Amino acid sequence: MKPVVSDWTTVVVGNWNLAILNPTWIAGEVLEVAEVEVEALIGPSIPDFRYSSGALKILPRPDRIVVSPGSSDDAALERCQAIVLKLLELLPRTPISSVGINFGYIETEPSQELGSIFDLQDNDGISDAALQIRSTSVTRAIEYETWMLNYKISLDPEHHVAFHFNFHKDIGDAAAAAVEIRDKAVAFKMAAEQMLNAIYDLELEQANG
Repeated sequence: MKPVVSDWTTVVVGNWNLAILNPTWIAGEVLEVAEVEVEALIGPSIPDFRYSSGALKILPRPDRIVVSPGSSDDAALERCQAIVLKLLELLPRTPISSVGINFGYIETEPSQELGSIFDLQDNDGISDAALQIRSTSVTRAIEYETWMLNYKISLDPEHHVAFHFNFHKDIGDAAAAAVEIRDKAVAFKMAAEQMLNAIYDLELEQANG
């Protein structure tokens, strides 16, 4: 099993002021660096701008801010968490409604037992109707401590099994968000990996070298 680092994010949903969240302010006040890399993400409406310093990325949008560690090691997760906390500290009056801490993993050689999770009762009926299943997902909402864990396991056309963890909590303001997020990133990562090991007997592959 490998981490899907692009799925590792901390998201704070609220009403963010993009006029403040400009590259100069983010570089100097948040990241404390001379400059940041700016990447324009072109979509169907106005483009989003993502700011990077090293592996860490910050994507501000009007309704949320997404911070990505860019790496699966604990030091990167702790830096990501520290940046989110600093944003909440610097912008304490930002209306906040929820927070989410996300992780993704993939198993490219699933066991027969793991693959059998997707042997759903209506599979044969779909096939009998001359329809082809391209992918299958099973989602669950699980109470985890005082958070809600939105957990999804998916089978793609290449028969890879993907796991996505969204630790979610509704929040009333920036101060409460900071309290809830603090010290959670590494703890939730460990909880996700322990869950995958206990339920599916999966272990994280060790990087070479």
